[in-house]
Amino acid sequence: RAEALANAYNNMGNVLRLHHADRVDEAVLAYLGAAHWMPQLDDAWYNAGSLLVEQGGDLMRAAHLLGRAVCVAPRSPDNWRALAALLSSMSSMSLMSSKSSTTKSSFSSASPSSPSSSPSSSSTIPPSKT
Repeated sequence: RAEALANAYNNMGNVLRLHHADRVDEAVLAYLGAAHWMPQLDDAWYNAGSLLVEQGGDLMRAAHLLGRAVCVAPRSPDNWRALAALLSSMSSMSLMSSKSSTTKSSFSSASPSSPSSSPSSSSTIPPSKT
């Protein structure tokens, strides 16, 4: 019974993912429903994590879900590839962000401060979206 429910939830997630792109949250919940009924179903963890990555969702949550897929099926190269690609991407984003912060703080310290500005009212440039 649990296996049938897990497969049904996983299939529901696939249908939502493929035919209802505006229902990403529901698809992720369907995949997590599959994982609830059958925690050893690595496809459920992989599908939920990879969907979050595809849609630009919560990448930390995606990393956790893909990590679960790896734990459940450590011999699956797809699970490892997806997790490695995400972690690499997150690392690159982190490096770009820290370089941006370093450049920004160097620029701020080199700029003369205006007499009317106080530290609490100084404006900061938000990092660019990539």
